[in-house]
Amino acid sequence: SRTRWAAAWVIAIVFATQLADLRLLVVSGSSMSPSIRDGDLVLTARLWLGSSVGDVVLVKRSSDGQLLLHRVIEEGEGWRRTKGDASLSPSTLL
Repeated sequence: SRTRWAAAWVIAIVFATQLADLRLLVVSGSSMSPSIRDGDLVLTARLWLGSSVGDVVLVKRSSDGQLLLHRVIEEGEGWRRTKGDASLSPSTLL
């Protein structure tokens, strides 16, 4: 039945979220426009391999803990700089 199908999906999503650190988020803002727009749903997962220039990553801003979905534009040993596609300047150095 439809109820069982919906319950199965909810259980699968909760299980996957716990195991793989998956997050389903609603985008708030336009810093990644036009690739990712305000109101879009995004699914994120923790990657153990790290990131590369050009990847879209979810980072926590150290100043206030806000989550940012930005693109890696530069990286070095132990650090990376990210920026929203629609932003004029880089916003985070991690």
